[in-house]
Amino acid sequence: MGFPERYEQYVGLNSRMAKAANDLGMPAQKLSYLAFLARQEETISVGTTAIEFSEEMGGRGSVAPSRISVIVGELGDKELVSQTIDTVDKRKRYIEITPEGRKVVDRLMTYFED
Repeated sequence: MGFPERYEQYVGLNSRMAKAANDLGMPAQKLSYLAFLARQEETISVGTTAIEFSEEMGGRGSVAPSRISVIVGELGDKELVSQTIDTVDKRKRYIEITPEGRKVVDRLMTYFED
């Protein structure tokens, strides 16, 4: 796939994400984080620590861990994710998507079906 095709695909994905964000009433960045957590739930049963989450998302978009913490907190306020504090290391939090968060991700994925 050459550059024009990749660019067209990129623009198409961004357009779909923008429409989903508008329709779902949530910024695209938060939807992306929620989708990331939904994928992690399938492989990490105890959740993802805030540090692992920020490193993974930071590797994709150079997101500051402090910004990740704010976004996770906002998703938690909407009951789309839950956070559990590690019993041994109180600095560690485990983040998991809730059933309500899963519903939002399921709706988001419909925007990317062809």
